[in-house]
Amino acid sequence: MKYETTDIPAKLANGALQAQDACSLCGVAQAFARAMLALHALPQCKGTEWLNGHPITVLYVDKLASLAGVQNSGAPVYDAWGLCVAASK
Repeated sequence: MKYETTDIPAKLANGALQAQDACSLCGVAQAFARAMLALHALPQCKGTEWLNGHPITVLYVDKLASLAGVQNSGAPVYDAWGLCVAASK
C-alpha cells in the first residue's frame, strides 16, 4: 500500500520519531497503542491492512523489535522514517 504525507498527522509522526530514542519497551508500547487508536479514527483509514502497513505502525513496531532484541533492518523502515520526517514538519 502506498502512503502520502497527508496520511500521517504531524503529531503522530512526531510521536513515532521521538519513540526512536526511547529505552522503555513498556512506554513505547503504550504510545504505540495510543497512536493506533488515533490512526484508526482518521477519516482516511482504510482498515486493518492500511493500519498494519502505515509508516507510524512500521516505526513503532521496528522500535519495539529493537528494544526486544529481534530487529531486522530493511527498506520499509527507512521509507516509513522518511515519510514521518516529512509529515512531522
